[in-house]
Amino acid sequence: MKICFFNIFGELKNAEQETLMRLKYCFEKQGHMLIISDRYGFINEGKYKGNHIEDLDIDFLFTYNTFEFALAIVPDIFSVFLHWSPIGFVANFQTILELKAFNQYDYFGGFYETNIIKNYLNINPGEISPIASSVPEDFSIKPQKKAKKKLFYVGINFERKLVAMRYETLFKELDKSNLIDIYGPKEVYGQKNLWAGFSSYRGEIPFDGKSILKSINEAGICLALNSPMHNDANAVSNRLFEAAAAGAVIISDDNKYVRDKFGDSVFYINPNDEKKSAKQILEIINWIEENPNNAYEMACKSQNVFLKDLGLNRMTEDFIYKTKLRIYELNNINSQKDVIDIICYIDSIDDYTNISRQLNKQYYQNFHLLLVTDKPIYEKIQKNIKYSNTFIEKDNEFKGKNLYECFSKMKGSFFTFMDGFCIMHKRHIHKNLETIKSTNCYFCYSGCYIKDKSSNKYIVINNREISRDEFLSFKNIDNINWEYKDMQCLFIETIFSRNCCIFRKDIMKYVDFEEASKISNAIHYYIACCLLIKTNSLGRFTYALTAGYHGSDINDVNNTAFQHRKFWHDNRRSAKLFINEFNLVFFKYTFETLPNFIPYRNLLGEKVFYNEEEPQQKILPRNEKRILKYIEKSKISRSILNLVLLDRNIRKIDGHMKYILFLRKHHFIRNIFHQLSKKIEI
Repeated sequence: MKICFFNIFGELKNAEQETLMRLKYCFEKQGHMLIISDRYGFINEGKYKGNHIEDLDIDFLFTYNTFEFALAIVPDIFSVFLHWSPIGFVANFQTILELKAFNQYDYFGGFYETNIIKNYLNINPGEISPIASSVPEDFSIKPQKKAKKKLFYVGINFERKLVAMRYETLFKELDKSNLIDIYGPKEVYGQKNLWAGFSSYRGEIPFDGKSILKSINEAGICLALNSPMHNDANAVSNRLFEAAAAGAVIISDDNKYVRDKFGDSVFYINPNDEKKSAKQILEIINWIEENPNNAYEMACKSQNVFLKDLGLNRMTEDFIYKTKLRIYELNNINSQKDVIDIICYIDSIDDYTNISRQLNKQYYQNFHLLLVTDKPIYEKIQKNIKYSNTFIEKDNEFKGKNLYECFSKMKGSFFTFMDGFCIMHKRHIHKNLETIKSTNCYFCYSGCYIKDKSSNKYIVINNREISRDEFLSFKNIDNINWEYKDMQCLFIETIFSRNCCIFRKDIMKYVDFEEASKISNAIHYYIACCLLIKTNSLGRFTYALTAGYHGSDINDVNNTAFQHRKFWHDNRRSAKLFINEFNLVFFKYTFETLPNFIPYRNLLGEKVFYNEEEPQQKILPRNEKRILKYIEKSKISRSILNLVLLDRNIRKIDGHMKYILFLRKHHFIRNIFHQLSKKIEI
């Protein structure tokens, strides 16, 4: 199989990258090809260098630890998310959004925090076997019967430059003993000498996925401490698997996963009492020296547990098998019981060609097409239609006039809309149907993007929920700022694209077909507004960016997909035509909106899948003085500022002139979030 790893870390030397080296080894040994893409979907090395992964015949992609602070676009390939990073690493206000972002992927693998994932997100973590941050079985080294052993520890120790070193007292006590060898990178994120002052620091270990096991084996004892977040989640880091594979005696914190898997073959400590733990560790080292045979048996027992169940080779084999099975099940039309009615507005044969192309690639295939077009066009395309279909004569002035006939000829309980400009990820209809069936909502909708045909680059134009006041912004005609608000109204219609949503057929009980006949184009938008006005109910956002348009930018889309609005864009004030149309339809209903509380949306879109030199980084210089002022006021070190600037993440929130600073890649520093997530008055 041709497998892609969707790599968000770049060349950063961390545990995830070392595991990736081991995964590549396992996959290739099993006869598969592993291709590594960057976070934008491009290949940066090897024979596919410069290609986007959507241009290659990839069987599936997978990733892990992709905690992002905004929804991004997962390429249009079967995708698997492997849950490695405990939720406790993300201790800020964005946690809920990040959890819901897991819905972007086709399947989810994980063996801890499953109650949260399953009950809160309605995701079954057991559907695909997880891959832990383990080691290939043939990397293992037999335990040694050495009279003199040392304690091995490796860590980045980056917290030391931020707030305080984790387990500082513990390591200072161990450092005095001369019984520990400490390893770690000399420089991380521009910070040097992270282990300065520790006489036991021995420098770096070659970053190749294998050398660390040799160092652990030579030491003979491994201190495999996990973070508090790992322990809270009953998860473990790489170190446990590396220690077992290396044939070392293991000293671990009291972690449920470790106890369940390794039992009494491991020594357990409670590092929260650091001085007591240091003393306990020294006593364990002394016991090992006095009881070499017993210590050897413990190391052998731990390694046997690893070799029997926890080797990375076994995990990748099972992962590949079950992923193949899930791909088959997802595409199995015999299990697709619900008929989805697709209302297709067709103005040309090319329109139908694109609609057919988008539908043919969907995982879900049980469709009934309601083809709203002219008779001559229908006669030309009829013989090429593979789906059940019904012809409906098009009204060229008001699309709403066809709505009742479409409704009367539907065959299923759910429906959606399409036209010749719509594009969709292959998971789009499956994800929408999955979301609407798991909730009581009347409609759900995905995020929206623009895709450049020539390069496969994406521009995100909506990656968050659309508020009630945004949907109903046409109501505030007397308060509209014609330099901006008219564009906002039109933009909401753009990001709530014709094909981004799926409706329950039951929603039609709130539709007045006489009203609908007065709607010229945005009939899907009208139906959503009917629900909002008459029941005050919102649709459900899928937290997946799976629908959009082809184009180079927003203006390109507005001049093609929204030709009916071209005149409105040429003359700002003429946006009243669109707004008046909706106000005339809904004039008899009483409903309130907040005209001054419609969050700003970037009309140019948020660019992703572009290289790191994009102009969006230029927001930093004009804000750096404000950040510095806050840093000084809050007595936060300059190194934190460097990290914030590195991550370029300054966000407006709540429609007010306030900012929140937070870290993207460095979310594993729990304490720093409590300092950086304060609101700053600008």
